Amino acid sequence: MEVLDRDVLWLDDTVQYSRQSFQNRTRFRNADGFQWLTVPVGSGQFGRAISDTVIQGDPGWRTRHRKALKFNYESAPYYVHYEHLLMDFWSTPWTSLGACTCRSVRMVIQMLRLPVDVRVVSESGKQAPGAPPPGPIADATPAYRQNFDGFIVGMSVIDLILNHGPDAVPWMRKAALRAS
Repeated sequence: MEVLDRDVLWLDDTVQYSRQSFQNRTRFRNADGFQWLTVPVGSGQFGRAISDTVIQGDPGWRTRHRKALKFNYESAPYYVHYEHLLMDFWSTPWTSLGACTCRSVRMVIQMLRLPVDVRVVSESGKQAPGAPPPGPIADATPAYRQNFDGFIVGMSVIDLILNHGPDAVPWMRKAALRAS
């Protein structure tokens, strides 16, 4: 993903799917530390564009994700404010990893109330804007209050949103300033 200017975010779903990446999984906090929530893709998907990567037909993963999210975050301060968006997302019968991923980014932007126009490369008929992919930032993440004791880096931005609600954006701005 690349922010071209203040108001436009391009999602490049034409990049190749790669196993063992964050393209189809993320980490959510739980009482034991964290758990991976993975969108299962069908076999033989490695090397395809994310937009063409097929999600495995097993609908059980969506139910497991909804239950894990509710169990681990229901007591988070802002869970009730965003529950409808999260449950709608996991109730959708996704068939394409690209569509699922792009919708998840749009959902986060909506939760954060960011004034950003999201554009998807595969839908635009254009080539992806040229920029190197962002590097890992988990190590630079300053601690914030999580739903369980202690702080664990590398959680989904949903963790920050459900724990800090409207304060998530100012916190991210401060974190970005400290990291630069």
